[in-house]
Amino acid sequence: MSSKLLALSLFFTLLVTTSFAQSSNSVSIFPPNIKPFGLSYEDHIKNYWKFALSLPNDVNPWNDETGKMCRNGQEAVNSSIFYLPASGGGNFTRVCKIPAGSAIFIPVLIGEYSLLELGKDAKPEDLPVFAKNDQDNMHVFTLAIGDKKLDTNDLKKYGIVTGLFNLTFPENNLFGTDPGSTLAAADGYYVITEPLEKGTYVIRTYGEMCTKDDGCPGGDNFKPYINTTLIAE
Repeated sequence: MSSKLLALSLFFTLLVTTSFAQSSNSVSIFPPNIKPFGLSYEDHIKNYWKFALSLPNDVNPWNDETGKMCRNGQEAVNSSIFYLPASGGGNFTRVCKIPAGSAIFIPVLIGEYSLLELGKDAKPEDLPVFAKNDQDNMHVFTLAIGDKKLDTNDLKKYGIVTGLFNLTFPENNLFGTDPGSTLAAADGYYVITEPLEKGTYVIRTYGEMCTKDDGCPGGDNFKPYINTTLIAE
């Protein structure tokens, strides 16, 4: 797997919800064994990847350093859920306005593989295996909502390997693969919040991964950090 693909397909999240002025907002997350808005977590994950990989680089929220593109394409995809943008690594500070009453889909730690990315020798049954092996490199991921913090062990119940699904890569796509339709599978840790009331929510994302068998003693870890301020209005 290329370093660019690895960076794009992995993501870790630390979420903190903060009160501002008169607001005393709190956020709860749906358990993984129910169907938020009539869909299973697995189905929401598949829809997330179809959306995230459908947008070309120049308008894709993953590449957005300020938050100005955070809602690109989302109104036409799902009116109930806002997909929190991931990133390809590095430090980002984003401010994003969203409609109050939206639930937030949070990719805590994610990975995806498709036949187009793996090449002509890949088989569909290989995809879930590659996705899971990719996620096995992740060793730190946490989630905090207000004063409630979930550590790596707490979040393991939100780990889901999907079945196969169809997605379409556009020209100039995130992973730099050929455009076209393909089969894919995903793994990772994802949470979905209950709908947000009006207010301001600060989201901080951070995690660590290592792909070397020696535990990366030289500091070769991938450590993305994103600070997002969500304004629900």
